[in-house]
Amino acid sequence: EGLSHCLVICGIASLRTNWAKEITKHSDLSYKIIGARINKNNNLVWDSVAKRAEQLNQPIEEFFVIINVENIRDERIVEAIKNGPNKFDMIVVDEVHKCKGTNSAQGLNLLELNAKYQIAMTGTLLLNKPTDAYMPLAWIDVEHKSKRKGTSGISKFKTTYCILDNNIK
Repeated sequence: EGLSHCLVICGIASLRTNWAKEITKHSDLSYKIIGARINKNNNLVWDSVAKRAEQLNQPIEEFFVIINVENIRDERIVEAIKNGPNKFDMIVVDEVHKCKGTNSAQGLNLLELNAKYQIAMTGTLLLNKPTDAYMPLAWIDVEHKSKRKGTSGISKFKTTYCILDNNIK
């Protein structure tokens, strides 16, 4: 459909290389893992977050751009994704349950990232309680969201979907 780039945000850092292998196995599209490089000893090493932001602020030729979720805690990364030279028409968040914090930088910054297609993937949406589902559902825009710390749509989510019982320990 004429998409420019697909950003893959991995909830577990080790999945970055798995995504690269699966892309190679199942498509003929190119990929770039942000921050990955081979050092002089031929070992895979990871650049600093600042260098990763620099990479995102440069034109990227590859279709798939892969990062780990911890990167979106940093405003420089979020700014580069939103306003850099690369257009991300599709964003995939693998292991999206790792972004359940309604007041965390990671969760709030995820809500800042928008694309034509937003895909939230997990096999474990509810880790401990029903409110764990709020952030992923808000990000894919099926729940009301607020991007201001402390004033999220989590309150509306709780009143709609949760029964609060103070007698349960």
